[in-house]
Amino acid sequence: MVSKDIKVWIYFQGKSRKFAKFLNEKIAELGIISGIDEQFNQYFPEEKTIKEMVLKSINTLCNNAGIAIIIMTEEFFQDGRKNDYNPSDEFDILIPLHRLGKIKIIPIWYQIKVDDVKVPDEFRPDYEHFKGISGHVEVDEIQIHKICEDIKNKLNLKIDVVKHEFSVVVLGETGNGKSQLCNFLSGSELYPASSGANSKTEETTINVVDVIGLGRKVRLCDTPGMNDSENRDSKHIEKMVTILKQVDDVKAFILVINSEQPRFSDRMKQICKLFRDVFKADYLVNLCLVFTRWYWDKATEGRRQRSGKDQKTVRKEFNEILKTQLDIDFDINVYFLDADPSPDDEESVHKSKLEIERLFHWAVQNHPYDCGNIIAVKIRQDKLVDELDNSIVATDQETKVEDSSPYEEYINTERTKKFNNRKFRPMISVVTHYKTFVDRKTYTRTKNTKKNGEIFYSEWKLVSSNKTEVSARYTTEHEEGIKI
Repeated sequence: MVSKDIKVWIYFQGKSRKFAKFLNEKIAELGIISGIDEQFNQYFPEEKTIKEMVLKSINTLCNNAGIAIIIMTEEFFQDGRKNDYNPSDEFDILIPLHRLGKIKIIPIWYQIKVDDVKVPDEFRPDYEHFKGISGHVEVDEIQIHKICEDIKNKLNLKIDVVKHEFSVVVLGETGNGKSQLCNFLSGSELYPASSGANSKTEETTINVVDVIGLGRKVRLCDTPGMNDSENRDSKHIEKMVTILKQVDDVKAFILVINSEQPRFSDRMKQICKLFRDVFKADYLVNLCLVFTRWYWDKATEGRRQRSGKDQKTVRKEFNEILKTQLDIDFDINVYFLDADPSPDDEESVHKSKLEIERLFHWAVQNHPYDCGNIIAVKIRQDKLVDELDNSIVATDQETKVEDSSPYEEYINTERTKKFNNRKFRPMISVVTHYKTFVDRKTYTRTKNTKKNGEIFYSEWKLVSSNKTEVSARYTTEHEEGIKI
C-alpha cells in the first residue's frame, strides 16, 4: 500500500481521535484505501513538517478525485497555531479544490450540534462555509455505517464539475480592484472586495461564471492581492500555487492596475517579476493588463488628454517598461474599464463592456496554459527573514569513539627450572605473557545552531585510527617435565 493509492483522508483534532481511528478502520473494511492524520509519517516519510504532509495528502486526493473527511469539533477551530501550522489552514486549500471538483469534502460534526459551536471570530468565515456545504451530518459512532456507505457511493460516482470553456486568473496588487473586476465580469457579488491595503481575498476564490454580456462560461479565479499590509505575500503565493496547480486551461492571466495610480511603480515591477518567477516566462503570452477605475465621463477624458495619459500613451509606456523588466520582445494587450460604473452612466457601462468583449476575443484565441508546474516563491523580504533565521549563531564540535572487538597479542614466554615438591622431581615453569588491544577510531562532527533554534549536524569525519591497549599484561603459567 502506497500513498498514491489513497482515496480518503481523515482530518481531525483532539477529542475526535478515537472516532477518527474507528472510522478509518471501517472504511478499510470496505476495501477503500484511506489515511488518517496519525499515519502522516507512514505515508509521507520524505516530508519533514506537518504542513508539508497535509499538502501531500491533499495533492494525493486531487489525483484520485478522492474525499476529504473533516471531523469538526470546537478544538478544530480553537487549538491554535502549532509549529507554524493551524488546522484551519486546510480550509483555504480544500474549499477551492472542492469548488474545482477535484475532491469532495464531507464535514462531520462530532458530538456537537452545528449551531452550538463556539468559533472564534477569525475562523467564523471558514466555519460558515463548512456549514453551507451539502452533505454534512451530525454524528456519533452508531451512524458510522451510514457514513461509510455514503463514502463508497461518492467514490463510485464521477464528481460533477460545472462545464466551462476555459479559465481566467486575475492577479494584482491589493486595493487595485481585482475582486471588483471579477464581480463586474460575472455580474455578481461572489468575490469579496477590499477597500484598502489590507487584502480581503486571503484565498484563491474560484467560481464558474457567465461573463456579463457574452454568454460564455469561464472558470474565474481571483487570487490574493500582493503588497498586503500585513506582509502575507509569501503565504498568499503558497496557497495560490497549491490551488492553481489543479488548473490546466488558463487562456488569460489578467494583471489588474489601478488607473488612479498609473505610474509603473517599483512595487509593480517587483510584482511582475514575482509572477514571472511563479508561472515562468511561458505564461507571458497569455498575460494582459486591465486598468480599472478608468472613468469615461467627458471631464475625466479631458484631463487625461491634457496630461498625456490617454489610452494610447499609457499602453505604449507600460509596454516599453514591461519589455525591459520581463525581457520580452512583444506587446502585452492592455484594456481599460470602469469595474464599478453607475447604472445611470450608460457610456461607461457600454465602453467597459466593449473592452471586456475585446479581452475575451483575444483570450479565446490563446493556447491554454497548464499551471501544473508552477512553483511557490518567496518575496525578497521573506527571503531575507529566512536567511536571518537560518543564519548560524553557535558552532560546537562533537566527538565519538568507536572500538573494535578486543583481541589478544602474544608478548613473550619465560621458562624457569624448579623442583616440584609434590611430584618429587625437577620441572620447568613456563610463563606466557599477553596483552589485550582494540582498534580505536575517533570521529568528529560539527553541531550548528541556527537563529531560529533549529540544530543541524555535519557528517561524522574520521580523524584518527589507533591500536590501543585496553588491559594490563596478563600471563598463563604451566609446568613441563624435564627429560632425563
